[in-house]
Amino acid sequence: MIDIILIGVAILSLLIALILNYYRFQFFGVHEGDAANNFSFNVSIFIPLVLLSVLLSLIVNYRISTNWKMRTILWMKLIPLIISCLIILLFIFQIIRIFRVSE
Repeated sequence: MIDIILIGVAILSLLIALILNYYRFQFFGVHEGDAANNFSFNVSIFIPLVLLSVLLSLIVNYRISTNWKMRTILWMKLIPLIISCLIILLFIFQIIRIFRVSE
């Protein structure tokens, strides 16, 4: 049951981070080209929420993989595992997109 709560918090923190990032001008007045405010927004709000989401997803993956045989209900294993893998893959895709050299 704790895994479902952890993955719920991970999804919620990722959604909050993405919504705040999309509406950062309306909520915080941060313009697209304003480097100093973009950096402070990313360091103070966006990056911690995304890292919290990835960390909770890794914890869920570890807990499910170590206790795989003890769990008898299949959906209690698969749903949190699939969701946490999707969050981790989204994070990896974002990192690749950030560090990809533009051609």
